[in-house]
Amino acid sequence: MPDSRSITLRFLSQETAIECGVTDMNACVETIADTFELHAHGRTLMGGDGSLTHGQILRWPENSSDPQMPSAGPDRRFAAMPAYVGGDVYKVGIKWYGSNINNPKEHGLPRSMHVITLNDPDTGKPVALLDGTLVSAMRTGAVAGVGAHQIAGNDAKTAAVIGTGVIGRTATMALDAALDNLESIEVYDLDLEKSAQFAEELTNELDVTVQNTETAKAAVSDADVVVVAAAGSSPPILEAEWLDSEATIIPLGNIDLPLSAIADDGVYVDDRSNIAEFVEYTDWQITEDIERTINEGRWSFEDFTELSSLIAENSTSPSSGRSLLLAYGLPIEDVAWAATVYERALESGAGQELTLFEEPYWA
Repeated sequence: MPDSRSITLRFLSQETAIECGVTDMNACVETIADTFELHAHGRTLMGGDGSLTHGQILRWPENSSDPQMPSAGPDRRFAAMPAYVGGDVYKVGIKWYGSNINNPKEHGLPRSMHVITLNDPDTGKPVALLDGTLVSAMRTGAVAGVGAHQIAGNDAKTAAVIGTGVIGRTATMALDAALDNLESIEVYDLDLEKSAQFAEELTNELDVTVQNTETAKAAVSDADVVVVAAAGSSPPILEAEWLDSEATIIPLGNIDLPLSAIADDGVYVDDRSNIAEFVEYTDWQITEDIERTINEGRWSFEDFTELSSLIAENSTSPSSGRSLLLAYGLPIEDVAWAATVYERALESGAGQELTLFEEPYWA
């Protein structure tokens, strides 16, 4: 029996996580790519009775007899996203978050706020509790970069990012980190002043030139890679004739895009089960269009190429024509990047040790 049965865990505030490199996009891109390779080899696990990839989601109903219950709305939800990641990560974790699209304007808060707990897979004991808001934002952007690298590879010299919020920022950072031959990124936001400020800030921070445009059409017209990172009640619209004939389109949320513009062999996904869940449970324009295309017999989930298989095979796979990457987030990404930040904290002694108990009251 061990000398002590006390349980301590390391608490990392957002400020401490920043000190430990949570915003290091080069490292995040590398971690996410490694995590997809583990996923390809069956060395990850996600929660729910059916191994649901996106966890358990609580959404507010349209009508309720409870007068205190918050009202339904776009992007208003709570979610618990558990996962295990093996390899050098070897952690179980869960991201718990609440989301309200009105937070920035009404409360001065992020749209989504996250807490991540990491546990030892063998004993189950918690080892870390950390702010997950930046972890989640970073891994979301990193997946876009990893996907763009695997699909477009060295052919990608120009990119566009629609939406200059937090996810637009991390996606821009990730494209710069992941695409070796990238020369410029065009950005667009409905708030033109915000877009101009964003372009100036990111040009100063990154190796690539970031330029703002006054229309979405201008942003995407010559782009080899297009990332859509705008959130709102209405999905951003991309017309087929705006897009380069070989463009890779990566929507990180909802989008209004004619799927006839995508090559039959050009659909890539982070995980087939994850996309199937989104198609079944969300009423986004893009998921409804995917469901209709599948029902028409043009596409099937089995024909979608998983990002993990490209990474495991160390291959890029540009199709002839336009490509579409559907990557809506997997909890293995949160666990892997949070665990990397936690290990950095251990090495530097950063964070605060919290005692859960000195001795178990009942054992």
